[in-house]
Amino acid sequence: MKTFFPKCGLLALMFVSALFFTGCDKNNDSPVEGKLLTVVDSRVAEMNNIDAFWQWTGMPGYTPGLQAWLDPVVSKFLEGNPVVEKQYVRWEGKAPVGNEKVPASGIVLGKKSILEGKEKAKGVILYNHGTQFAQIETPSGGFDINGVFALDGFVVLAADYYGFGATQDKPQAYLTYYNAVTALELLSAAVRDYGLQGLPQYVCGHSEGGMTSAAVAQEWSSNGSAYPDVKLTRVYAVNGPYDIHHTFSEFRDLDYAPGIIDGLALAAISYNMILGEDLYKNFVDLVKNNNGE
Repeated sequence: MKTFFPKCGLLALMFVSALFFTGCDKNNDSPVEGKLLTVVDSRVAEMNNIDAFWQWTGMPGYTPGLQAWLDPVVSKFLEGNPVVEKQYVRWEGKAPVGNEKVPASGIVLGKKSILEGKEKAKGVILYNHGTQFAQIETPSGGFDINGVFALDGFVVLAADYYGFGATQDKPQAYLTYYNAVTALELLSAAVRDYGLQGLPQYVCGHSEGGMTSAAVAQEWSSNGSAYPDVKLTRVYAVNGPYDIHHTFSEFRDLDYAPGIIDGLALAAISYNMILGEDLYKNFVDLVKNNNGE
């Protein structure tokens, strides 16, 4: 497995599209025997021209520069009018604290023929979304996944972070380890349920998704036996907050409040509300121990 941490946002351009599907095939929250994931909804779209793709993404006219850049890329995948399916799935996942199980949710996206086992996929992409503040912006809300990869024959997966989807009644969590575990649970279950063993497995994400992607690599490296069907090929972690020393040095040296403070505050709130940990006290004690009063 190779892990990359690009500082530029070039790769992020590949993940800016969002998918909104028309038409609903099924709405069934009953588990299927032998399956780890429960499909609670499924939506299908036929890609017969470039306009259909942009209608599908819910972004017609929203970013004309991006559309002009992606149009040639998308067009070459539209031959034969491929039919793409987005499945909304749920499973029983690990809770942030203790050994309890909590409902978890996400999406499985790919050509309908691939998800039905009639065609072999090129590989699996686990996408970790950036920081969002509304349910509609999350994977199960219909937002923040790029359909180009599905058109190209990949199966794309994305899990909702804690506080969204199946846990939207809970406070939003900036708990990187927990979100990484949830993502790995989805990847492992999807590989088994859809018969995707032996295919390349890629992990990618931008911003908070970059941080989560790095955590996915770390968790799998140290606890891989918990995810028997995961064999990561490569990890792309884009524009994530990796350099904590640089972050706090910038905070210390500037005479204004950088935007990173918002993220640090939200993370501190998450640790306090969900894990019951007082990060402020922990940091204060650490500073005192190292530097005196």
